Amino acid sequence: MTKRKDTLWRYKWDVEGAPSVNAGKLSLTYSALLNTKSGKVTVNGILHGGDNVISGEGRCKVVK
Repeated sequence: MTKRKDTLWRYKWDVEGAPSVNAGKLSLTYSALLNTKSGKVTVNGILHGGDNVISGEGRCKVVK
């Protein structure tokens, strides 16, 4: 986790050995950028050894 600005945070993580139906074990790297002021989060993923890019965005809200 790294702080980019006062309200902007980047999270990065790796997933090794994720199961797949027809490709064996997969290796993925994910990154999420969270704007704590607006609640917007953008997530990107890279499937290593493939051409696929995984991405999405949405809004988060604090739940108490």
